[in-house]
Amino acid sequence: MSEPLSDSADASASGLEHYRAILRDFERAGTTDSTLARVAQGDDIRYTRWPGQSPDGRRWDENQEDGKPVLPYNGAPDTRIPLSDEIIGEEVDLLVTAFWLADLKFSPMGMEDVATAKLWRKYFEWLVYTRMFQELNAEVELSAQYRGAYGWCVLHIDYRRELGFRRQTLTLEQLGGMDPLFPLLIGAGTPETDQVAVDMLTQLYRQYAEQRSTGVDAVEIPALKASAARKAIRELRKEGKASVALPYLCENRPRVKALKPYSEIVVCWGSGGIQEARGVYPCEWFTEAELKATAESEGWDADWLKAALASKGKRSAWTWDQQQMGVSYQVITQEKLELIEVCYGYTKVVDEDGCVVVRKVTFCPAVKDQFAASEDLEHLEGQYPFAEVRRERLGRSVTDTRSISEVAGPWQDELKTHADALSVYAELSTTPPILGPKLGFNYRFGPSGYVGDSRAASIKPLDLTKPGGQAGSLQVIEMVRMRAARYFARPDPAVPPIVTQLRRQRIAGQFFACWASAFKLMFRLVRHYADPMEVQRVTGRAVPSDEGVEYDVILHYDTRFMDPDFLKNVMEHVNQQILPTDSTGSTNRAALTKWMWQAIDPDLAEQLTDPQEKATQRMHEQVAQDAAMMFLGNEAQYVAEDPAAGAKLQILQQIVTANPNYMAGLQSNERFQALMKNYGKNLAMSVEQQQNKMTGRTGVKPVDQQAGGGMGMMLGKG
Repeated sequence: MSEPLSDSADASASGLEHYRAILRDFERAGTTDSTLARVAQGDDIRYTRWPGQSPDGRRWDENQEDGKPVLPYNGAPDTRIPLSDEIIGEEVDLLVTAFWLADLKFSPMGMEDVATAKLWRKYFEWLVYTRMFQELNAEVELSAQYRGAYGWCVLHIDYRRELGFRRQTLTLEQLGGMDPLFPLLIGAGTPETDQVAVDMLTQLYRQYAEQRSTGVDAVEIPALKASAARKAIRELRKEGKASVALPYLCENRPRVKALKPYSEIVVCWGSGGIQEARGVYPCEWFTEAELKATAESEGWDADWLKAALASKGKRSAWTWDQQQMGVSYQVITQEKLELIEVCYGYTKVVDEDGCVVVRKVTFCPAVKDQFAASEDLEHLEGQYPFAEVRRERLGRSVTDTRSISEVAGPWQDELKTHADALSVYAELSTTPPILGPKLGFNYRFGPSGYVGDSRAASIKPLDLTKPGGQAGSLQVIEMVRMRAARYFARPDPAVPPIVTQLRRQRIAGQFFACWASAFKLMFRLVRHYADPMEVQRVTGRAVPSDEGVEYDVILHYDTRFMDPDFLKNVMEHVNQQILPTDSTGSTNRAALTKWMWQAIDPDLAEQLTDPQEKATQRMHEQVAQDAAMMFLGNEAQYVAEDPAAGAKLQILQQIVTANPNYMAGLQSNERFQALMKNYGKNLAMSVEQQQNKMTGRTGVKPVDQQAGGGMGMMLGKG
C-alpha cells in the first residue's frame, strides 16, 4: 500500500483541504536534484548536443563559450557520433516488432473459467489488434523510446466514454402522442402556458432521449436548456416541428497512453513502485475550445473553468535554485503558449469502512483555491490506473534505473575523440600545412595553412603524419563498438550468439511484462464499462457473469524467431527429425502448420490457415466429394506425397462403410471398384512414403505397418 498523502488523506477530508494537500505534493514531486540533471544530460548525449557546435560540423573559435582557441586548429572536425541514438533506435525496433508478434493470452485462476477466458481473449484481441491498433502502435513506440531515453516511463490506462450530440427533428404529433396536453399548451400561446410548455418539453425531451439514445445511461442525459426549449416551442408553433440536439455515445473504449517522465507526468514516490506512490500526477494541455468542451462533457466546476481559462500560457516549472542548492517549483508564464495546463491528481485514501480507494482530483496548477472535480474510483479496487515501464531494476524504486544514454555516453565520447583524430589526420595528410620562413603576417596552423619558422630556408609541406598513425584510433573504435554490441545485444560476429539471444529475450520479456500489467488494468476497466452488446457482436456470445473471477494477462514471444536462419533450422528439424519419428500421431499437425505460418508472417497465417475443426471438416467434405464422384464413374484427382493421406484413409473408410450404396457398389460396380482401388493406392503410397522415411532413419519397419488389412486391403493397399 502507498504511504498516506497527509494526515487528512481520508475519504472524509474536505475537498479543498485534500486539494491543497495534493497541490503541495505535486509541487514537491517534480524531480529531485539528480534526476533533473540526468534527464537533460541524457537528451544532450542522445541528440549529440554540446556548447560551441556549428551546423557545418566544425569547431570555430568564435563559438567557444570560454573564449579559448580551438585545438588543434580553428575549424577542426567536430564529428557527431550518435551511438546512443542508434542503440535506442535498435531496441525500439526490437520491442515494437516483437510486441506485435507476441502471443496474447488470458489465463484464469480455475479450469472452470477456461471457456470464459477464451471469450474475453477474443474480445480483447479485437480491441488491441483492430479497434485500438493505430493509437496503440504509437503508444508502444513512445513507451519504448522513453524507456531507452530516460530509463523509465509510465503507462496511463483509462476509459474514454464521451457523449456527442446529433440534431433530431421532433414533430408536434410525436410529442402529442407522449402527452396529449402538450399540443394544447403550444396552441394557447400565452406567457403562462409557454412556461408550462417549457417545463413539459424538458420532461418529454428526457423521455425521448432515454428511448432513442442507445448506450447512453439515463443519468448521463443532460437536461434540455430553457433557451433551447423556448426556441423549439417557437418552431413547433410555427412549423409543427423542431430540431433539438440528442446525445449519443460517440466514444466508448479503453485508452493506454505512454507518459514522458517529468514532462507529461510527475510522481511523488513512496517506498517502491508506482502502486506504492504517494501521488501520481499526469498532465495534459488543452486549447481554450477543447477545455470548454471537455468541461461541459465531464461536468467540471464552472467557476474553476473561468479561472483556468484565465491561466492560459502559464505552466509548471521545476528549476535549479543555486541559493537553496535544490530544485524549486514555480508557475511561469510562457509567451505565445496558447494552451492551458490541466493535471489529474491520483491518490489513495481510506474510506469509513477501512477500504483503500483511489481518488482523482482534476486541477489547474495555476489555480490555487479551486479544483475542477473530485471523484473516488471504486471500480479500480485500490489500484492506480498506471503501469511502470523500466529498462532495468537496480532497486525497488522506479527511478532506480539508467537510460541508455547514461551507459553509452562515455563510449560515445570515446568514439568521438578518435573519430575527430582520424578526421584531423586525414585533413593534415591530404592538404598539409606549409612550413617556410617568417613573412611578417599572422600564421595559421591547419590544412593548407602556413607556419613560419626562422630556421626554415625554403618552403615545404609540413609532414605531421607517421606510418600507421590511424591504427590506434581504429583499434579503439572497434573495441568500443564490440563492447557496446555485447552490452546492448547488438548482433556482432565477435559476440557469441547465445549472449545476444539471451539479452534480447530479457529486454523483450521485461517490456512484455510491463505491457501485460497495463493490459490487466485495462481489462478491469473493460469489464466495468464495455457495452455488453458490443462484446456479444465481437465474440458471438453473451457477456458471462464472472464477477470476482481474476485473469492473468500474458504476452510472450521468442525473439530468436526474428533470426531467419534460426527459424529455418527449427522448421527443418521439425520436418526432418520430429515429424518422421512421431509414430503415435501426438503432434497436432494443423496447429503446427498454423504456427509455421505465424512464424513466417502473421498476416499470411491469418489468411491461409483455418481453425482445426474447420480444416478437418473441409478434409471430410473433400473425401466425401471424391467418393461421390467415383460412385458416378469419375476419376478422382490424385495427390503426390499427401501428408494428410492417413487421415483421409480413415475418413474414406467411415464414409464407405456407413453408406449401403457404396458397399453394394464395391461388390457389383466394376468401374467404382477400379476407381476406389486407384484412389486407395494413391493414399496408401503417400502413407508408405512417410513410413519409408522413418524406416530409413531407424533401419526397421514396425510390425504393425508390415501388413495391411480391412479397408486398406479392400482398396488395394495389401
